[in-house]
Amino acid sequence: MHSFPHNHIVRSVALSPTAEHLLTGGQEKKARIFNLACPDAQPDFLGGEANTQCHEGAIKSVVWISENVAATAGDDGALKCVSFSSVLRD
Repeated sequence: MHSFPHNHIVRSVALSPTAEHLLTGGQEKKARIFNLACPDAQPDFLGGEANTQCHEGAIKSVVWISENVAATAGDDGALKCVSFSSVLRD
């Protein structure tokens, strides 16, 4: 078992198709990508750096479309689809 750090309530979690990454989103308005091979490593963030919010409102849902493409939906009414193969660390 492992705990992944968040500063507020997590509302949605999705396991990648290959079970290599975990995507989370919630009240912080940030979507985090955790590498399950290195669970103690710092997460990557969809949309940029750790201080960058992915949505203007809380993230209500996260889903993987493929191993390198994810979608998020927020209270702000936005649906965002992000390709991030260059973001993921090996």
